[in-house]
Amino acid sequence: MIYKVYQKVTWKNALISSIIFIGFVAFVLPYISALSTRLIGISDSPDTMFAFDLNRLYQIRELYGEYGRRIYIILRYTFDIIWPIVYTLFFVSSLVFLDRRTIKKGIVILYLPFLAVLFDLCENIGATIFFVIYPMESDFIGIFVLASSMFKWLFVLLNVFCILALSIIYLIRRIQNVKK
Repeated sequence: MIYKVYQKVTWKNALISSIIFIGFVAFVLPYISALSTRLIGISDSPDTMFAFDLNRLYQIRELYGEYGRRIYIILRYTFDIIWPIVYTLFFVSSLVFLDRRTIKKGIVILYLPFLAVLFDLCENIGATIFFVIYPMESDFIGIFVLASSMFKWLFVLLNVFCILALSIIYLIRRIQNVKK
């Protein structure tokens, strides 16, 4: 399946997914962030934490209150299903487009977006369980949420780094071809 994806991505796919991604980053993410803060009352969220702080996770869960915990869970299974699809499509199409024109590593590079989305989904499932079992404490689930979040952000950043690096290589080659 990954091989088929690698073969089928076109520059149009990359352009469309980029436009959708930029639209989400510019308009949807700020709107959802503001809405969450307004409904929950605080801006901190387990899915934006990169630091490994179990006490802070418990504190956030407490500060959310019953209504805030419900809203958080609803957002995990509405917006936070759509957003990973958007960024995965962007990462996949961008990496394929750039890889085929530069280093040609093939499908290996496509594992990065799928690892990011896998850990994002693990984070969502773990955070849901962590919030649902309130007031019960579970360090295991809390650590699972924090570890999933850290790995998600690690793979998101690796995707961004690879896209930037491949873009630079692509531009350098284009400039060199123009000079010839």
